[in-house]
Amino acid sequence: AVKNNLGQYIGYLNNWATKKEYIGEGVGKILADRAIQILKSWGCESVRINMAYEGNRKLIDVFGKVGFKPIIIVLEKKFENT
Repeated sequence: AVKNNLGQYIGYLNNWATKKEYIGEGVGKILADRAIQILKSWGCESVRINMAYEGNRKLIDVFGKVGFKPIIIVLEKKFENT
C-alpha cells in the first residue's frame, strides 16, 4: 500500500497467482478477499490490480463482477541498451 501524489492511500494486489491445479476452485478468490480485508484494515481508500494492457479478458471480467473497474492506461517506452 502506498500514498499517491494526491494523498490517497491505495492498496495494490501485485504478483500473485493461483497454481494451475487450483484454478476454478475458488482459491484465488479466497486469497484476494483476504488481501483486500488486510488492505482495508490498514486504512486504504481503494485497491488496484495492475495488469498488462493486453491482459486476460477473463480475469478482467471476473474482477469486474466484484467491483473492480478499469481506471487508467499507462503507456511505457522501453529504452534499448546501447
